[in-house]
Amino acid sequence: MTGGEEKTLTPKEIIHHKFGVKASYRIEEVHVSSQSTCLYRCHLQLPEFSVVSNVFKKKQDSEQSATELALEKLGIQPQDDDDHHVTVEEVWDDIAERIKYIFSDEFLSADHPLVSHLRATLQNDGERRGFLPVSAIATFDSKINSLCKVINPSMDSDPIMVMSCVMKAAAKLSDYIVVSPHAASLRRKNPYPPEITQGLATHVESIKVDAVHIKCTKRDEEVVEPVVLDISSDRYYLDVIAEKLGLKDSSRVMISRAISKTFSGYECRVYSIVPKLTSSSDLKKSRNAKASFVCGQEIHGDAMFASVGYTWRSHDLEHDDDMLRYVTQRNLQNLQKSIDCCTTAFIIHQRV
Repeated sequence: MTGGEEKTLTPKEIIHHKFGVKASYRIEEVHVSSQSTCLYRCHLQLPEFSVVSNVFKKKQDSEQSATELALEKLGIQPQDDDDHHVTVEEVWDDIAERIKYIFSDEFLSADHPLVSHLRATLQNDGERRGFLPVSAIATFDSKINSLCKVINPSMDSDPIMVMSCVMKAAAKLSDYIVVSPHAASLRRKNPYPPEITQGLATHVESIKVDAVHIKCTKRDEEVVEPVVLDISSDRYYLDVIAEKLGLKDSSRVMISRAISKTFSGYECRVYSIVPKLTSSSDLKKSRNAKASFVCGQEIHGDAMFASVGYTWRSHDLEHDDDMLRYVTQRNLQNLQKSIDCCTTAFIIHQRV
C-alpha cells in the first residue's frame, strides 16, 4: 500500500478508525470441564454500548465476532460501505496518534500491559528514565500492529518491520516524543506531572525467575543452559534480561509473541537481541536455530526463554516458578525433533 492508494478496511479497522482509543477489547478465558483446551470470549466496550462475542477456540476469532456484532448495532455494513477507505498517509497519522496516546497522562491509568512497562521505566534513574523499548510497543499493542498490517500485511510475521514502523511514525511527533538516537526506544518529551509519577511509586518485592539461556556460538552450535534472572524491586525486568544477553539496556531486546503457556497458565516468550547486522551472510552466521525453532520466527544471536512479564490482569510482574520443569517436559521434546538436544535435556533435568 503506497502513496495515495486506498484500502477497504476490515471490520476491526473500521472500529479503530471510528472510535480510536475509545474502543477497548478484553479477552476472557473460558474453561469448559469437558474440554482440555481453553476457549475465548471477547468483550468490546465502545463509548455508547458494549458487546460480548460467542465462545471461540482462537482469540482473534472472538475479537472478529465482537467487532461484527458492534458494526451490526451501529448499522454499518463494511462490505457495502464505500465511505470507509483510508489512504496510507491517514494510517501513518493514526499510528502517530496511538503513540502519542501511549505517552499521555490518561494512558498511565489504563488497563494495558504497556502501562506496567512505562511505570517500570519511570523508576529508572538518569538518562534512561522514561524510555520505553519500541519492541515492547510492537509486541504488546495490538492496535499499532493492526494499523501496521494495513500498510504492509507481512508485518504480521516480522516484528522488526513493526518496530521500524513505530520509529518512523514517532519521528512525526518531535514536539511530543523523543526518539533515542542510539537505541530503539521512545520517551515523552515533557515530564509527567509530579502528582502522577509520585503515585506510581509502589513497593515491589525482589524475585528470582528461572529461565533458559540459548547461546549462539561461533561454531554454528547453540549451547542451552538454565539461568536465574535476579530481578530486584527497583529494576525493570527487561533491563535484567538485557544484561544476561550482554546488552546495554532493554532497548536492545526483541520480544517474541507468546509462544506457549506453562502448566500454571503463564505465557512463555523468547527474548533476543535486536539484529543490527545488515549483511545476509552475517545474519545467516548469527542465526540461532534452537531459538528460531521454539518461537517460529527468525532469531539472531543469544536468546532467553522465560515466563515473566506484565499482563492485562494487573500491574504486578508475573512469572512461573516451574518454568524449567515445563521446558524440560514440553519444549525440549519439540527441539529434539529438529536438533540434537540430549545434552540440553540433561542439563535442565539436573537443575530440576
